[in-house]
Amino acid sequence: MHNPTNNENSLPAFTDAALEAMSNIIVTATEGGCYTRDDFHEWKKYKHGDQPNGRFYAEVTLTPSPDAHPENAILPDIRMTPEELGRRLYLRLLDPKIASHHRAFIARLIAGDEDVAGDMDVVDSGAMLQIAVYGEVIFG
Repeated sequence: MHNPTNNENSLPAFTDAALEAMSNIIVTATEGGCYTRDDFHEWKKYKHGDQPNGRFYAEVTLTPSPDAHPENAILPDIRMTPEELGRRLYLRLLDPKIASHHRAFIARLIAGDEDVAGDMDVVDSGAMLQIAVYGEVIFG
């Protein structure tokens, strides 16, 4: 399981556009039904909507699947906010075990490409959450 470091100093400051794109990824994956539902043991505390600054925002709490790492069957919940998703994806940007097309999506998300979320389908969005939580795509 991916356990990101707490070295926040080397992480980029995400633009509003990047955070909105990551929010859209969270929504697409959360609402993905059968394509993403079984990637995690539980999805809860999901919320989304427009913020006072006019940007869209979403977050969800994920309970990792014990099937991902049976030796660690009791895994803590993860509150996946756009900032947390961005932080975790940033740490995987150069990981060679991540498929190049997923790394390209990560780079575009971090850069604040406002079109990237529209270029990603539910499977791609689910993969982003798996990479953020498990450090790789395990399911699918």
